[in-house]
Amino acid sequence: MSSEERLPDTNEVLLQGQIVNLYETANVTLVTLRVISQGEREEYIFYPRTVFFDPLRDDCRQYAVRDRVQIHGYVSQSRPSNDRVYPQSLIGRSITPAVDGMQSAFGLTGDAVMGTFPIDYDQFKMVGTVNDVHVGTKNNISFTLSMNTDGRKRFVPLVMFQTETFNPLPLLVPGKRLAVVGHYRTTKQRNSRGKMASLESAVACAIAEA
Repeated sequence: MSSEERLPDTNEVLLQGQIVNLYETANVTLVTLRVISQGEREEYIFYPRTVFFDPLRDDCRQYAVRDRVQIHGYVSQSRPSNDRVYPQSLIGRSITPAVDGMQSAFGLTGDAVMGTFPIDYDQFKMVGTVNDVHVGTKNNISFTLSMNTDGRKRFVPLVMFQTETFNPLPLLVPGKRLAVVGHYRTTKQRNSRGKMASLESAVACAIAEA
């Protein structure tokens, strides 16, 4: 693919779920969602937290705990100043009421569907350049993708899992441009003070040359 045809840098996150915590500090508003992510075998519940700055903080004040909302944003590698260590932070660009649609747990569509079902989203898409790659001990591969976001260079850490039928390593070459889609998960880790803190991490599900 020529430089004229290649995909532009992309850094987008889409979340939809129920607010479980909405917390204001002096400078930012933190919105935590309960997001149900449908896996291949079971449902997973994640609690991604998004940071909103002025003037978007006024939009956050329209909502309360238990409201269902949709959040658009991007990933930043910067860390909050309160000593909670995150490999990346989710920065909000907008917060709006959730958009629920017609779907069925039994795969029915169209006229066969009766009723409105809540839909949760937990997904991201990124296009950037591979930097460092590290192969772990449990079939997990971590790598960093760099891209320009709003005029600033971002370095986003991601993790991908190797299986018997899928080996992403041939594409994970430093300097190669990749398109990546995936979802977010939330785990707990100890910060520099020894206290447990929420950890946001991006899990890549599919990659392709960009």
